[in-house]
Amino acid sequence: MKTNLLFPNHFYWHFKAPNAEELISALNKETADIDNSQFDWSNLCDVDKIPLSWDDYIALITPSLEYLSEIIGKKFQANLGNPWINLYKPGQFQEMHDHPGCDLVCVFFVNNGENFSKFYFADRNAITVPVSIVDLFDLENYQYVDYEAGDILFFPAQMMHGVTKHKSKIIRKSFSCNIKLIPQLP
Repeated sequence: MKTNLLFPNHFYWHFKAPNAEELISALNKETADIDNSQFDWSNLCDVDKIPLSWDDYIALITPSLEYLSEIIGKKFQANLGNPWINLYKPGQFQEMHDHPGCDLVCVFFVNNGENFSKFYFADRNAITVPVSIVDLFDLENYQYVDYEAGDILFFPAQMMHGVTKHKSKIIRKSFSCNIKLIPQLP
């Protein structure tokens, strides 16, 4: 007998971006001022953000979207919302959240290091599972993602995720954007 998972809708894709060095270089050249005021969703977190334009980054994200299409085995078109850079200084974090109004979220890790904050997914339904079941089956409510500079994640926008408190003196930098999918007919 085997355990059967019902309605598996929590998944993600994690790989080295095909043009990781080019993307890292472009993001490290961004000198725009931090502007947290453009992000109305940021009142529960402590992270600095630099707004970007999708016009400047669509060509740099396209190789990863094409690779994702190969992995999935289906072609799609993607409309990107304006991306942003996240800058985590010591003590900063991103609260657990999702991204309503889009299909996928993209996170690209520009750097990594010792005592860097961790990216995690959280089970939004954990509160509905009795503690006795959690204990009996050693269920995990959080899944931490091990990442390196140049790694990229794509995941469904309804998945709860966050970033733990940053404990390094080196600023942690990541790129994020929201994606709406337009499936293509065969």
